[in-house]
Amino acid sequence: MAESAETNNPLPSAPVQLRDVFPVTLSGKLRPLTPEQLQGQGQANAQVASPTIFPGDPLSQIQLTATVVSGQEPSLFEIEVTIVGLFERTGDLPAGYTLESYLSAIALALLMPFLREYVFEMGMRLRIGPILLPIVTPSLAPPQISPSPAPPNVAPERPQGEASHPRRRPPRPSTTTP
Repeated sequence: MAESAETNNPLPSAPVQLRDVFPVTLSGKLRPLTPEQLQGQGQANAQVASPTIFPGDPLSQIQLTATVVSGQEPSLFEIEVTIVGLFERTGDLPAGYTLESYLSAIALALLMPFLREYVFEMGMRLRIGPILLPIVTPSLAPPQISPSPAPPNVAPERPQGEASHPRRRPPRPSTTTP
């Protein structure tokens, strides 16, 4: 009985659908270093910029950029990847949302897997090994909407952290609690 109730309730369709993702910048620099300098290059510093949103009708664009550098000076490598996601509005937005605020709320969760793949691939092509950006867990609860309209390009805090390099020792977990 429970199975038939679940199959009768299909997942609701989101008001905005991802139609395409493509890279606009794939840049990698590898610097020659001596074997002594390669010691300790096991960590990378990753920075993901806030998404840039270009709302449109029917297609909107979201641009997302990641920059990754090795965690030690002199730096072994630099990688910059910028991707664009094309989104199509297919339904009514939830109450209190504008197209731009809705796209801002979903941008990182939807585009981060694509950005992560391109950074991983660039690390492999530069022969420095795989670089894994942190996983972003989207909030399942809708963001709080204030009665006043939100300013344009409002985006949630973006993760800034260290990407891991599997061939090296991973960073120690933090012992502090927020």
